[in-house]
Amino acid sequence: QHYGYVFDYESAHVDHDTSCPPLPAVSFDMDPSSFASNSVANLRGWDVFAGILDRVRRIELCQLESKDEQQNLQKELRNNNVTEEIPNDTAATRSNSLLLHHDSHYYKEVSDSSNCTRITTPKIESINTMLFRDLNQVTINEYIPGIGIGYHIDTESAFGDGIVSLTLKGGCTMEFRERGKKRKKLVYLPPRSLLVMCSSARYQWDHHIASRTTDTVDGKVIPRSNRISLTLRTALTTCAKGDTNSAIPLPRLERLYYNTNESFNPRNCYYNNQMASKCSSNDQRYDAACNNASPLVTPETERAHVHNVYDAIATQWNHTRGKRNVIWPGATHFIQSLIPPGSIIADVGCGDGKYFETCRNSGHVVIGTDISIPLLQTTALSNVDVVGADCIQMPFVSSCFDVIICIAVMHHLSTVDRRKQCLRELRRLLVDNGGIAMIQAWALEQDKDSKHSFGATDVLVPFNAQPRYLKLAEEVENCNRINETVTGSGVVDVAEAYANMYSGAQFDSEKGLVVFQRYCHVFRQGELDELLRSVGGWEILESGYECGNHYIIARSVPVD
Repeated sequence: QHYGYVFDYESAHVDHDTSCPPLPAVSFDMDPSSFASNSVANLRGWDVFAGILDRVRRIELCQLESKDEQQNLQKELRNNNVTEEIPNDTAATRSNSLLLHHDSHYYKEVSDSSNCTRITTPKIESINTMLFRDLNQVTINEYIPGIGIGYHIDTESAFGDGIVSLTLKGGCTMEFRERGKKRKKLVYLPPRSLLVMCSSARYQWDHHIASRTTDTVDGKVIPRSNRISLTLRTALTTCAKGDTNSAIPLPRLERLYYNTNESFNPRNCYYNNQMASKCSSNDQRYDAACNNASPLVTPETERAHVHNVYDAIATQWNHTRGKRNVIWPGATHFIQSLIPPGSIIADVGCGDGKYFETCRNSGHVVIGTDISIPLLQTTALSNVDVVGADCIQMPFVSSCFDVIICIAVMHHLSTVDRRKQCLRELRRLLVDNGGIAMIQAWALEQDKDSKHSFGATDVLVPFNAQPRYLKLAEEVENCNRINETVTGSGVVDVAEAYANMYSGAQFDSEKGLVVFQRYCHVFRQGELDELLRSVGGWEILESGYECGNHYIIARSVPVD
């Protein structure tokens, strides 16, 4: 997965025109180390990545070419009243390489603001240092045991000096081979280690990872486990053939932390280069740019009145729906009627996974996806694989599912183009010529005994949230999310605090509830059918109405 810019492996160029999730970023006035640490404590992995990326840009690294230089550095550190020695058991030291930094002493962190620099120790001027402030592209790969990568040098015309790689989960040995010579060096990359390749290591040494299941380090055999690699690069502008000197770093495409009340998530971040010039540190300008962008861009309406709402009400939603087995009979019958058993089903917008049990009891394999991570967390006891993903752009290869169910998702998409894009994406995931999908969405036409009555097709529907299902007031206060707002321990105080905390939420003083407003586009009769026909690649097998919802059962067919 690429962030910032896509690197096209076939053409060996950075694709400037393809929409790509931007990099996460932390505002310049925030300390990235503290931010990352707090995010670890709160299990917010994407936020951790934002902090790490920003910290790497701010750290000055020192390059030492020999053991003599290591010893000189130790001496200078002692002269500057820094008593801690350079660790002698690191892979970089054992390999005689030298791209080395130290967490607490001999680096300085530089803010993105020119008038804000924090130096942790006296600067040692005799040491050559490097600062990679223009890192603007990240590629995330997973290497399972037995999988490696061939000898290569990252494309010189596409990326600048300084390739930074963070190793997570499992370690591995990386082999370096000097071009035109027989010299080789082996460097073991342990979990949570940071590798930096620059200068000669960047341009004169090929590197690769052998395809094997073990590594031998200092005579000890270490079994490999799944390794996650985050490779940070500086993508360059395209220059004339052979003229690499004129290339300059491309602008950063990133989403800053304007609102620290929210956890950053890649779900809201698809935009292209044309949008980048319109975006600034002003959230309103960002959203205005989104409104004129591609269907991959999440509008503010959906961010505030769909994503944020379901993140907040996830626990109560699960308690009042999933645990009480509130499911649509038509969807259950559709799953149970699938033959033969053994179909691979994607439950797109699975929420708390209320259809998982039906899928498994019918003999099928199910994978759930949803935009709301808190909702997915309520499925933990189901033993079903779930993925945090946007229905507009799913992280699966084409033609990988036999069946798709998409229940109560389409009515949360706020534009026609996004609804069409969702249908195209569902069609892409289905096996060609014969895959089956059931799509269900709220209807404008409601039954007489329905609790809802809609006067328009685009509406905000209230959801009454009980504070006891939200985060405890103490937890919120500890996270500095409402600070002084919580003034007492009563239910009303907590409800009012949450109403103030969430944009668009209201406080019901009589009932002590937080009232969230959910965006919905309710479909007219026949509208869903028309939408499906307009995108192509579908044959409608059945359409109908059930319990205030329009539904369609359709089969994938070759696209004309």
